[in-house]
Amino acid sequence: MFLGRLISQHTMIFEPLVYAEHLRVLARLVDDSVLTPTGAGQLAAYTPANVATVCMAAAAGVPDGGWPAFATSLRSHELSVGVRSHRFVVSSSSTEDLQSMRAAVEILVDGDLSALVELGTGGLVPVAALPGQGSLGARLLLARDRMFAPGASVLECLLYEVIAAPARIWAAVEPSVYECLRRILAPVRVEDVFVAGCVAQLLERADDRGDNLAARIPALVALVETVRSPQTSAARTVALGLKEASLFAELLCCWWPGTERAVHLFTSRLDYLTRHPAGHRAQERWS
Repeated sequence: MFLGRLISQHTMIFEPLVYAEHLRVLARLVDDSVLTPTGAGQLAAYTPANVATVCMAAAAGVPDGGWPAFATSLRSHELSVGVRSHRFVVSSSSTEDLQSMRAAVEILVDGDLSALVELGTGGLVPVAALPGQGSLGARLLLARDRMFAPGASVLECLLYEVIAAPARIWAAVEPSVYECLRRILAPVRVEDVFVAGCVAQLLERADDRGDNLAARIPALVALVETVRSPQTSAARTVALGLKEASLFAELLCCWWPGTERAVHLFTSRLDYLTRHPAGHRAQERWS
């Protein structure tokens, strides 16, 4: 139920905003003669990989005539897990990175959370290359060198980033809610709550299969315990107060580990939204 709700709201309410931003960035690249209209047309379809490519081009400041060299520098990799394939645009062909990404996707598939890969992830790039905080599309890029916890493995960092990507897109649409929760949650990150909820589900499913997943992701296990601890209770109270008017706050409440999550599904006043009420104003800020 929780994942189905997330997929429905993300694709119906948030992806249109990401796509609109994607088309605006493409138009700027054409205006700056970085891309021809034909080249832009080839990247116009909404896929996480296309959005990642365009975001990287905008962040890199590709000059007039520099697209062929930039495009050559990118690598596209298909990660096939089960019957599904996931395409990632990467800035590195490191064997360790690609193996860790495959392992992260496999963990999500085994835990019935593979949809997260398609909802929010498209690139594997250095954090220094990310566009500014105002860009929705930036949430589709994996900040490979952004360590969420000291000593975390490459696998854990990539798994964290894949899971966190959809939540970052939601947060970008509701920045005031994000900032409110960020201040009260510190030093816990806001996206830690959503990641911890998903990891808790992954661990539960792994235990049901007799898989000792916890031994592979100890830093993420510790994150779940941190979010479950009393230190986040004040922030959860704030989120509960905001959830009737904020999809992002409701998202966190629905995935807050160690709490009665189902009540938020059955008492939601936001289930029938077909577009985000702040969407138009948000798009104006980023244009």
